[in-house]
Amino acid sequence: MCHLILMLPFLALIAFWIWPVSIAAPFYAVVFIASGIMYFFMMRAMRLQVQTGVEDLLQSTGKVIDAEHGAVHIQMHSEIWNAHSHDELHPGDTVRIIGVNGLSLDVQKLPAVRH
Repeated sequence: MCHLILMLPFLALIAFWIWPVSIAAPFYAVVFIASGIMYFFMMRAMRLQVQTGVEDLLQSTGKVIDAEHGAVHIQMHSEIWNAHSHDELHPGDTVRIIGVNGLSLDVQKLPAVRH
């Protein structure tokens, strides 16, 4: 689909074979301007930060809500996840997600911030 949008100005050149220049030129101008606007929004969308999937989880932070008997549960983005960590975690600790292993997250404890 993307390739068709990129080819749109070239495909619109066919208008010069079908119609007289007085009709084809304004038609081509509209197609050319519309293509430029679409290119602008496509480039802008490609520069957006990832907002879904594993890429969004990595380097995000969460809060430990339960850490008993080696089972750790964290809350991140209003969701509760199972987690594993090499650090000793306690409820209320802030953690950074460093990996995803199936439906469990690998986390690392962040230093406490003092106010």
